[in-house]
Amino acid sequence: MPSFHSLRVSGIDRASVDAVVISLEVPESLKESYKFIPGQYVSLETTIDEVLVRRSYSLCSTPDEPSLRVGVKKLDQGVFSTYINETLKLGDALKVSVPEGRFVYDADKNEGGLLAIAAGSGITPIFSILNSFLANKNGQEFTLIYGNKSPEQTMFYQEIKDLETKHSEQLTVHWVFSQSSEEGALFGRINPSVINFVLNQQNRLPDHSFLCGPEPMIISSSEQLERKGASKDRIYFELFTASSKTVEVEDQAEKGRFTITCDEITHTLDLVPDKSLLDIALGAKLEVPYSCQGGVCSSCIAKVKQGKASMITNQILTDDEIEEGLVLSCQAIAQSESIHLDYDDV
Repeated sequence: MPSFHSLRVSGIDRASVDAVVISLEVPESLKESYKFIPGQYVSLETTIDEVLVRRSYSLCSTPDEPSLRVGVKKLDQGVFSTYINETLKLGDALKVSVPEGRFVYDADKNEGGLLAIAAGSGITPIFSILNSFLANKNGQEFTLIYGNKSPEQTMFYQEIKDLETKHSEQLTVHWVFSQSSEEGALFGRINPSVINFVLNQQNRLPDHSFLCGPEPMIISSSEQLERKGASKDRIYFELFTASSKTVEVEDQAEKGRFTITCDEITHTLDLVPDKSLLDIALGAKLEVPYSCQGGVCSSCIAKVKQGKASMITNQILTDDEIEEGLVLSCQAIAQSESIHLDYDDV
């Protein structure tokens, strides 16, 4: 299970009118634990109004920076994001998981030119990937398509503008605004016509593509890249909200025994109808890994060692991984009256 440590907030900087970037100080004794690959995320945990709240946020810093940095955009009725934007103070402590996640840029594996497509706060992991890519000084091109409502609501607007100037031979940014007409920017939303425009300007396909933002944008962008000839296995994406693609799990178990192994300890519980395996475990106050509880992150992956379960939604695990028995436990519903879920064997 991912470890959590208490880290001190060493910086709170405004990233846009409705978002901040918080810096988290990592003690020398924990530096090794908090090494990460650009694109990964951490889970933050604190108590708000006497309720323990946990959320996942992508790291926007690069691995060689001394502090961890995460960008948090305030959401309507967002308990945690509102707390971070309005209440959190310098010197406060947050529980922070070690970095995890599969949406990563590895300079050795992802050779060649990159295309990144981001909307809103989807820029946070892309910002880490962008800065890491430029720091490698490999001479390859990085193209960014970045959609927002207006410059004022754009996270890292000035920082990216500065990178455009500093790395003009490597970096090309296509700004897209849906509520503001700006010189040199496209008006509207990121859609297939925008991607066509960018690819036609480049006159070549990217070697790798990284997409982050709302599900409709990711789906339409992925499909358009594939139509233009991009290889599906070189298109990587991460959702920032729960997927709308859900299925009803048939033949759900109404009762039975639920065995959980986590951190080499085995627990036995009763199955609960219409509850995910993660919800049952959390309802029993078990310490098992989780974060978003919406099938967006990968914190709660576990293996079904015995029995059967199906997921309501899945945008993370591959077909081969599902065949091996892996599930997102926050989305998995038991279909047999005896099931064994192992968080250690993943």
